[in-house]
Amino acid sequence: MAFIPLTNFDDLRIGLYVKLECSWWRHPFTKSTFKIHSRKELVTIRGIKNLKAYYDPDLSDPLIDDTLEDDLSLPTDTNQDEIDELLEDVEIETPEDEKAITKEKEERRRKFHEHRQQFKKVENAYWRILGESKDIFKGVSEGKAKGVKQAGVMVSNLGAVLEDLNSSMTLMDVVSSHGMSKGISYHALNVCILSMITGRTLGLSKDQLNALALAALFHDIGQRFLPVKVKFEGSGIMTQVDPQTLPLHPAQGGELLQTFPEFPEESIEAVFQHHERLDGSGYPLGLKDDDISFLAKIIMVIDEFDDLCNASNPLLSMTPHEALSRLFKTNQDSSTRKFSIEIILAMIQSISLFPPGTIVELNDGSYGIVTSINMKAPTKPLLLLYVADSSKHEAVLVDLADEPTLFITKTIRPKDLPPKVLEHLSPRRMAIFVHAKKKSELVQVHLKSKV
Repeated sequence: MAFIPLTNFDDLRIGLYVKLECSWWRHPFTKSTFKIHSRKELVTIRGIKNLKAYYDPDLSDPLIDDTLEDDLSLPTDTNQDEIDELLEDVEIETPEDEKAITKEKEERRRKFHEHRQQFKKVENAYWRILGESKDIFKGVSEGKAKGVKQAGVMVSNLGAVLEDLNSSMTLMDVVSSHGMSKGISYHALNVCILSMITGRTLGLSKDQLNALALAALFHDIGQRFLPVKVKFEGSGIMTQVDPQTLPLHPAQGGELLQTFPEFPEESIEAVFQHHERLDGSGYPLGLKDDDISFLAKIIMVIDEFDDLCNASNPLLSMTPHEALSRLFKTNQDSSTRKFSIEIILAMIQSISLFPPGTIVELNDGSYGIVTSINMKAPTKPLLLLYVADSSKHEAVLVDLADEPTLFITKTIRPKDLPPKVLEHLSPRRMAIFVHAKKKSELVQVHLKSKV
């Protein structure tokens, strides 16, 4: 699809496939790209102020006879008063159409503002949970049994939320404000929640889910006892676990958790094994497929996914869609498989191929960011759409399940977006498993929160 600027509005005609660039609320059409079918639409487009218009010759109807051009376009000498008069006539002639268009636009506006209100609830809920998890890590690291008890209450509350499919989908829309360089609790909470969501898809019992959640929450706690390296970067002082001692952290974490009699044995085993790999290439023991616990196999997949999305070098970070594709493609061969393909497929089923936070381009050339997953139609998520010249307070929500002619053609990395689109969509890593850069950039996503 190649749009060409329409420099002369006198060239507008019926059958032309156009793209309008202006505020969504400045025109009455349900889409910004469409084929002109009537004189009414010609008059309406001509009357839009500050409009930039484009057309696609390949998708436009050819003129059968040049003599028809006068009938298919507006008179060149039409002035603004005549256009306004024509618009008034059009509205009188087809009031029901205008009412339907206005009603649809008002419905889109209502959904967006409802979305914004729900976003705020999620922001507060997530930061409360995150604050609790930091206190829990501190307590457990210091050997306090109260920390384990607090962790049990937290994962139990998360489990209650996940019993509702809609709530579990919205949980994936929450973001944190810092990456791994600021502490392991952001990563740990991401892995915990996504492990539970995937575990539900795999049919784990309530007790198994609780054990999985505890193991996922504390899978990296052993890193707190390892020496760190200090790096000086443009953004400030950064700390990082010494790569030479990093392989020690699963055993360190497991040994710490063994000091708590109430901590489930299967959770401790999963912490010990979460860096093992099915082909025996992992650590600390080099275990192979059948010797690795099922809970550890789940956590190792989610842990790898989060690391792919949040590489230490941001330029190497993948989009969620890319990370899922990488995991799936690199584990097809059973002889070299490091991660369970069954669990990878369960994760894809849980979060879809386009997880919340994924930036996409549609077949009409427009950009959007996934805000919610439609589990009945995984390739048709709910999008926050970029509309040229509209403010962030007039953002448009589009449910692809209700748009039969629209579909996703590819995913886009934030750095590859045009600056205006990037600013409008503000891709603040909307999924809980993708870390944002600044707290001020937190995107609040809809959640009827029970947390």
